[in-house]
Amino acid sequence: MCEFFSFSTNAKGEYFYFKPEDIKKIRTEGNPKNLDFNSHTSIAEYYFGDSKLEDKHNKYEYNPFTEEFKIDYINLLDDSLQAKLWVENLFNKFKTKKDLINFYQNYIEQVDYKQLEKNLGNIPTKIDVINLIKRIEKIEWFKPQKQPIKAKLQLKIDSILKAFKLDFKAELQINSLKTKKDWASAWASARASARDSAWASEFEVVKNLMKKKGYKTNPFKKLLELWEMGLYPIGVLKDKKFHIYYVPLNKNVIQTKKVV
Repeated sequence: MCEFFSFSTNAKGEYFYFKPEDIKKIRTEGNPKNLDFNSHTSIAEYYFGDSKLEDKHNKYEYNPFTEEFKIDYINLLDDSLQAKLWVENLFNKFKTKKDLINFYQNYIEQVDYKQLEKNLGNIPTKIDVINLIKRIEKIEWFKPQKQPIKAKLQLKIDSILKAFKLDFKAELQINSLKTKKDWASAWASARASARDSAWASEFEVVKNLMKKKGYKTNPFKKLLELWEMGLYPIGVLKDKKFHIYYVPLNKNVIQTKKVV
């Protein structure tokens, strides 16, 4: 499965990928071909008019958060060294994590609300579900900020655990995102948070039923409040503390390798 950031080459110095302006145009047109902006197959369909032509090009992937470069497949002359330099240069233009995240968000699949409304039918919680998903789409990941006030955040953690009907308290442990390893883990978690979003949405569908089971509020919805604050919640670890990471204001600059 192709992942962000995917691109292809013709081994002649040309690089093919979905640019933000391409993505905007495709979405404005309704994306009739159902293109996946992180797919080599879709790149071939869009640029060469035939998805099968993906195997007539070299295919690569690059994770700008971990700086990991992957060779997906070499179909022509091996230009992987040049491709690696090219993609590193492409992402070196982003000076802050926020710039990089804004670029990345172009490649995230957007919800088709017309289809969603149709799928939800006439369930009584339909409007609540749609509003929640729109709220999730507006999340600004990892907003740089001052260290959160522990006492205030502890109250929010207590309320989250209570919402999940957990009968214990966990001391809050606040950490800062510093190393590339931290960021790699955090961004992987952010992508995985789609599971939290799905659970939050599914819970919202049946929230009337869940109230009868003793859930006074949607616990996953409360958990998403932490993401909305720009925080990275891990949860309760072996030390029995609830760990949360944040992005310090003075750590906003991306430390990238200089490419010559």
